[in-house]
Amino acid sequence: MAIRMFEYDFAIALEEARKGKSPYHVRFPLSAVIYLRQGANATDTLSLEVEFPDQQSVTYKVPVLHVQQYSLKEIFEKDLWLFLPFYIMRYEKQFRAMEKDSGKREAMLSELRQMTEKLAGYAKSIEQDSTCTYTDLMQLTKRIADYMLKEHPTTKKEANHIMGGKILELHSEKIFKKGRRSGLIDGRTKGRAEGEGRLSRLMSLLLKSGKTEEAIAATESEEIRKALYEKYGIV
Repeated sequence: MAIRMFEYDFAIALEEARKGKSPYHVRFPLSAVIYLRQGANATDTLSLEVEFPDQQSVTYKVPVLHVQQYSLKEIFEKDLWLFLPFYIMRYEKQFRAMEKDSGKREAMLSELRQMTEKLAGYAKSIEQDSTCTYTDLMQLTKRIADYMLKEHPTTKKEANHIMGGKILELHSEKIFKKGRRSGLIDGRTKGRAEGEGRLSRLMSLLLKSGKTEEAIAATESEEIRKALYEKYGIV
């Protein structure tokens, strides 16, 4: 991952340097890596040594953020919205036990209730354009939960019951329905285009996590998945 991040940052630095004039100044961006899962060898920094022909040596470092180290309270307090769709992953190793024991599901379900109630509250209390951000984020959270719990039907059903009742209608779907009511032939196209555009912008912010493919895999549209894989060069 350190090498991959060096490649990303070097490409960005070169692109910015080309916009200037000689003598060029190559400045690396301030980047970070987001780990969705907590590995056994978790570290707070990725690094590699860069040695130049004149024997100068520079240590390239990238900070690492571990999603599972942040509580739900911290995520909301610090506005770490992009962590929310992947919050359920911290319970991944407990899914099998949860499926057999309702008591073991309660901690996760309780946090899902808090999460969706807060997001729904934010979405209802602000202007329409900002509401779209919250509702799309809620929808992505539900889709990833569906994907993660696909082999645990009882737990999935209870999670869906909690989130499904709180998730507001996506703005893209509202546009589609409004188009149908108005007799607009392109209602569906406009609604889907806006919805895909919002999802694409959300995926852009997730790109540096190194786990973007998991979020893409959780989308329901095969066409959107293919387009995002192609756009972000994920194989």
